[in-house]
Amino acid sequence: MKTPNFEQLVSEKKILEELLSVREQTVQEQSKKLSQILSELHARARELEFSQEELAHQTQILQSILNSLAVGVVVANSAGQFILFNPAAERMLGVGLTETSPEQWVSRYGCYLPDKVTPYPMEELPLFRGLHGETIHDVQIFIRNPKKPNGVLISVSASPVTDRYGKIQGGVAVFYDITERKRMEELLRKSEREYANLFLGAADPIVILDKSGRIRGLNPAAEKIGGYEQKDLLGKHFIQA
Repeated sequence: MKTPNFEQLVSEKKILEELLSVREQTVQEQSKKLSQILSELHARARELEFSQEELAHQTQILQSILNSLAVGVVVANSAGQFILFNPAAERMLGVGLTETSPEQWVSRYGCYLPDKVTPYPMEELPLFRGLHGETIHDVQIFIRNPKKPNGVLISVSASPVTDRYGKIQGGVAVFYDITERKRMEELLRKSEREYANLFLGAADPIVILDKSGRIRGLNPAAEKIGGYEQKDLLGKHFIQA
């Protein structure tokens, strides 16, 4: 076997050193790339963690707002399943979120037309129409069920919930109790009828003046005594009349 000479050994040593150098350089480059990738992954993880925390925070704020609203808010998905019922909705309806289909809404919650007798047609319910792409405003529904035996009258508005592409994902209904308002309106109408009957049927002449002394009304007895019709005197000052 031939023994390698000094020059050959030196040459082989240089080749090995170059190979080692290239290998070390490759390892360093790979380590550097790996470190960059790991740094990016850590940064992304921190962003995701922050995003999740922010999303949770925003969700908490939204839930707090919904819980504090005086109006009822109900949301259903595209299949007609309830996914949100805020406290005001449950207070007004007497029944909260249930696993009922749209076909069961009328009987479960006790939905009637304003005549308080006729069951509300399911396909006409505002939320059902919202699920089918309609936007509805101020529809009156009378609610009566075992939890609300005396019944409440609510005014409902509804609209579809869509994604950024316009595809319907569900529907939302917002409503409030108008029972007291309707009661006050009926009392006012009754009072106006009684006033009109008293005013028109009085045997004594009655003339109504505003603050400036102008005539705003007179009853038939006043017309008869004065010999004028109301239309001829309205707006005139009582001295001129």
